[in-house]
Amino acid sequence: MNADELHERAYVPGHQVRLVTVDEFHVMAQASVFSDMQPVELIEGRLYRMTPTSPRQVGTKIALHRLLSKAFGDRAAVSVNNPLQLGDLTEMRPDVTVLGPRDDGYRLAFPGAADVLLLIEVSGSGWEFDQDVKVPAYAKHGIPEVWLVGGPLNDVEVHRLPVDGKYTSVFRAIHGDILAVPGYLGASFRVDEIFEPIRFGR
Repeated sequence: MNADELHERAYVPGHQVRLVTVDEFHVMAQASVFSDMQPVELIEGRLYRMTPTSPRQVGTKIALHRLLSKAFGDRAAVSVNNPLQLGDLTEMRPDVTVLGPRDDGYRLAFPGAADVLLLIEVSGSGWEFDQDVKVPAYAKHGIPEVWLVGGPLNDVEVHRLPVDGKYTSVFRAIHGDILAVPGYLGASFRVDEIFEPIRFGR
């Protein structure tokens, strides 16, 4: 199935959008529909190409993985760029997701909203898309906390307490601030640690 066939599958005549389900999304992926494209996410039935990742974003994700793994220890798992299934019409690949314990170790099914303790998007050129499209999708599905890291001010925009599809607490954490995950003692670190060069042991 090529890009033209994908377009026909996703849209119907009359400018009416034909939404794609997660099951159809998987069939398309198995048929290598997306092999010649940037990685694709399915958000509320619509297909979006992911923006290219910069070296700065890669370094930030590595730093976050180290910080979060240390902060949570054995209480959670830190997942990077892996699928997150939210209902029948959404499958996204968040940059970093902190997942609670699950008996199957996430080997039998993709993580869902109920598994997420914290979700992080490391924003670059896609900052506005993250704010306008991704964050509302996460709120709709009840993701408890989302951080947008980076962006124009190189800080962290924190979204908490989703109610009726919107986050009721939104604030910025800047350099010098301490970020903590509510309800998890010791799961905190300085904002500066996210952006500082990683210090490796010798």
